[in-house]
Amino acid sequence: MKIIPNFQNISLYGERIYNFFNTISNIENSNNTNQINELPFSIEMKNLKFKYKDIYVLNDIDIYITKGQKVAIVGENGAGKTTITNLLLRLYDPEEGTISINDVPLKTLDLNKYRNNIGVAFQKSVSFSLTVRENMMFYNDKITDEEINEIFELVGFDKVMKRGEFTLDSYLTKEFHKDGLELSGGELQLFAICRLFTKKFGLLILDEPSASLDPIVEYNLNNLILNEIKNTTMILISHRLSNVRKCDKIFFILDGEVLESGTHDELMNINGKYCEMFNKQAENYR
Repeated sequence: MKIIPNFQNISLYGERIYNFFNTISNIENSNNTNQINELPFSIEMKNLKFKYKDIYVLNDIDIYITKGQKVAIVGENGAGKTTITNLLLRLYDPEEGTISINDVPLKTLDLNKYRNNIGVAFQKSVSFSLTVRENMMFYNDKITDEEINEIFELVGFDKVMKRGEFTLDSYLTKEFHKDGLELSGGELQLFAICRLFTKKFGLLILDEPSASLDPIVEYNLNNLILNEIKNTTMILISHRLSNVRKCDKIFFILDGEVLESGTHDELMNINGKYCEMFNKQAENYR
């Protein structure tokens, strides 16, 4: 008698799940065979437009990133920064314009092999209810325990392991294991950054990867990434403009358009929107 009244609700959920798994994705199911074997990537976004429903969030974006260049994409909330990275991962296709990787149209690439050459670290990092070792093997299943421990020591995650007396065989989260390792938001971000050192990538996308860390740890971590991960193209999205000063080039996005671009010093000399935002943030530290 307790179960029968819920049948209708259960059937509605079942119908939604059924429809979800039977939805055909034109992007994920594409039979493209083009591959890019040369690393790192060069990226060209030309006349890029994209809209959510009827609202355009990108308007004629033109960005060119050379191989191995470290660039930052900055701007106010809702400017379209994360949408650009979603298009680069081909989670969506643009309404208009083109994206080319090493002069090859993104739409023609084997998507799985292309994405396997991209390392990501986002503000909300994901870990799975597997061992620490298994979580570190997503990009490279050949990595050794010694290499993992060296990465932990380099990034500073070894302190998290020692504090909780955990090993590589310890499980993350308590979802399936009562003794699992529960990480804070900042520790999860630190762990996601550790993964970026497990192999060589054609492109790294870092979208607010250290926002939950304290400013000193974040500063040291950004310097580590810039100094240690060389010969790799990198895109950094950050609201803290102090994090992007050492990037080779900075693109300031406003209302879906590239308003300003250049090095930190060049943009400060322009005395435009980037300079205004940087000075406003700097006031909090004076």
